[in-house]
Amino acid sequence: MDDRRWVAIETQPQPGPPPVTSPLRLVIFDCDGVLVDSEPIANRVFAEMVNELGLTMTAEDVFERFVGRSMRDSPVGVAAGLAAGMPVLGYAAGTPRQRLLDAGAHAVFDDMRRLPSLLDGDLGEGS
Repeated sequence: MDDRRWVAIETQPQPGPPPVTSPLRLVIFDCDGVLVDSEPIANRVFAEMVNELGLTMTAEDVFERFVGRSMRDSPVGVAAGLAAGMPVLGYAAGTPRQRLLDAGAHAVFDDMRRLPSLLDGDLGEGS
């Protein structure tokens, strides 16, 4: 099996924002819709992908079957951030704070008004 990875490079300038030239300092995983209500978009995309695989499902079907069933994704998101080498802040709106700390979150908060100070480095002890 060939393990080589291929990359396509576009040589013509493209309109839009300039490319990122420095390492990312922050990625926000908004998994519960506090910052952006992305669930309708995610449901539509999920339904499209499932339909491409030959199963018939609408965005409404996705909502009825999958939305609000589990909080397991929050610790997985913490693990993904840690694996990427980033400091991880856990928002304990729907996941118990100890579960996020146990997953490795550097700090956990339950009040979005604390986010600016946390981003400025006020991580505290198990905040």
